[in-house]
Amino acid sequence: KSNLVPSQQGPGFLMSKSNEEDAQNFLKLGNASGGDSLYAHLSKVILKVITERPVDANASFEEFSVAVRTESQKQEEEKVKKLPEGDENYSASTEHQLAWAEKQTELMKPPAADAEPDPPEAVFPNLMNEAVTFEWAGISFGAETTYMLYLSLKSLAKMADTKVRFWGKILAMQGDYYVAEIRTRADDPDLDEVDKTQVEADDGPNTYTYYVTREPGDASSWTKLPHVTPKQIVIARNLKRFFTGDLNAPVMTFPPLPSFTKAAMYHDDKPYHFCGKFAHNTEAHLLRAQIAQITSECVLSLAGYFKEPEDMDPLKPNWIEEEDDEDRIKERGEYVHEQLLDLDSRLWVHAELGIGSSGRCQPMPNEEEGEDPMPSDDDKRVIDGRLGSVSDDRFPPPDQGKPLWLARSVPSGSGKSKNSMVLVRSLKWPGAVAIASAKKKPLNLYVGFGFPKDTSVPKPYAPPMPRAVKQECAEPLNEEEDVIVEPVEEEEES
Repeated sequence: KSNLVPSQQGPGFLMSKSNEEDAQNFLKLGNASGGDSLYAHLSKVILKVITERPVDANASFEEFSVAVRTESQKQEEEKVKKLPEGDENYSASTEHQLAWAEKQTELMKPPAADAEPDPPEAVFPNLMNEAVTFEWAGISFGAETTYMLYLSLKSLAKMADTKVRFWGKILAMQGDYYVAEIRTRADDPDLDEVDKTQVEADDGPNTYTYYVTREPGDASSWTKLPHVTPKQIVIARNLKRFFTGDLNAPVMTFPPLPSFTKAAMYHDDKPYHFCGKFAHNTEAHLLRAQIAQITSECVLSLAGYFKEPEDMDPLKPNWIEEEDDEDRIKERGEYVHEQLLDLDSRLWVHAELGIGSSGRCQPMPNEEEGEDPMPSDDDKRVIDGRLGSVSDDRFPPPDQGKPLWLARSVPSGSGKSKNSMVLVRSLKWPGAVAIASAKKKPLNLYVGFGFPKDTSVPKPYAPPMPRAVKQECAEPLNEEEDVIVEPVEEEEES
């Protein structure tokens, strides 16, 4: 007796009745897409051949098979279109899938022949090329998501009519945030006439404006985040909370996250709110505060790509500008490349302004005109105004002395060459990376949960101390004596 299964036997093999039933049941199994089974499809094809009686039925079999399959798909699509919502046969996800496909199609439409060219100010990243670089850092969103994100960023740049940078991705429980960064306009109405002693405008944490989306394939889903106040940054540093993925989710924490206080009011005492779209103490404000900290501490560049301006403004001591001399950049890049491959962390510098413990980048301006600003004494990056090297960054106690950055070459080991790139990874903010080479400008990206790493000895929670009890009066209360005035006697008429 042969050990071969029926499918391996020759054409002369005779199946038993039980084997024939098994084979027929196998052909009647449904497919993964939910269409006709192979048995039903073959039945329709044979019926079509018998009905139309072609001259060469054997040669036309494949053609009839394709025609039958195409007709079946059209019939299924027509059924879905005719089914009303709420019908028991109507798939709840069908409408969502069709809406998703419509958004994707809108994003992929080629420009019309008579369409206007993209404005020169609309600059967007070449994300497809950058994705290859970031793969060396172990970061990849997948080819399909990366391409859809590239098209979405291009659409955002055209809408905002300015340069857009892909900032990164914040991981959340119900849906991740993709973050885009643009430079805040000087005429931004949200920052017009604010009290600069309480809110920094376009020369601090609000130098950039951020947009987020959970659907990279939908260009219309980019949502502008509210601007941030110093008090929000100070309190956000004491919070550690996973993001939900809902910008309107309440943030129930202590101390409470301020979003609508007298710290953000007009000079004429009219209430002012940075973004009326979001309610008080919502996730949008916490997200914006965390993005401000990550940008300040983790956006890096190489020494020589930025410079201090020739005419230094005393009100902006750490203002920097990008080096515009391409020859100097190239010469500098070739010079430092060997040092880069030696993993010299002194070549990496902070490219953004530092945020002090007061939540500010610039010294506190005096309310009285004509007086010099009051610099903070707690952050040397705020005081000195220099491009600080990451080699000076250290963990606070009890991990004092440990560096905050880890550098390595990619590829390394036997694959290391003069064309290798250098990757710098933040140990304080897991997920923040910077990568560069002699031929590539530094690229920065963050993919993480949006909060820093704890120290080796976790700090126990300690609520803030209560305020000192105030006395109602400086002196004891004494009852005031009654003043009794004698009435004037009226003179009698004579």
